[in-house]
Amino acid sequence: MKKFVFLGLLAIVGIGFVSYKMTIALFSNTGQSTNNTFTASEIFPTPTPVPGQVVINEIYYDVCTPASTCGNNPQNEWLELYNNTSSDIEITGWTITDNNSTDTIPVATISAHSFVIVTPETHTFDIWSSVPAGQRVILGSNIGNGLADSGDRVILRNTSSVTVDAMSWNDDNSQLDPPATDVSKGHSLERNPVGTDTNTAADFVDRSTPTPGS
Repeated sequence: MKKFVFLGLLAIVGIGFVSYKMTIALFSNTGQSTNNTFTASEIFPTPTPVPGQVVINEIYYDVCTPASTCGNNPQNEWLELYNNTSSDIEITGWTITDNNSTDTIPVATISAHSFVIVTPETHTFDIWSSVPAGQRVILGSNIGNGLADSGDRVILRNTSSVTVDAMSWNDDNSQLDPPATDVSKGHSLERNPVGTDTNTAADFVDRSTPTPGS
């Protein structure tokens, strides 16, 4: 009889020990396998945008005339940036470089699968008034030293100086070779379909009627 009681006590202690170990395992934030350790985390770093996530989707570099209806060149040039992802991306502090100089983007965020229009001055939106207020980014200076009609480049870099996107047109093959085809005054170069990025001039089409913000 004492033997059975002793064995019963051992069984109860064993079950309690296993239960304790299982409880510890369930509430631990670290698990181990052979030669590996896995640790849970409550803090996850913000992903750094990579090439293809934000693209230079449309560019208006050869402003039409007259100024009363088209604006002035280069003050009313613009480029459209598109967010290819399903999350908002902050572009504050990113830079835009042409063949001459670099500009820093002020406080701005591109909503998921949406656009912002970057331009030197607010007067641009007197002409392109359909662009929503939340999609307007004013540099306060020309894009580079003014985008050259005969050929130029635009390079978009993030705050880590990583090139997120770049394109070039007409006689500038520094970013696309061959470069995107030159367009007539008042036209724009636009990716078709929106956001397409194969790093070739074939991504861009000639838009006789530019479509900033759409």
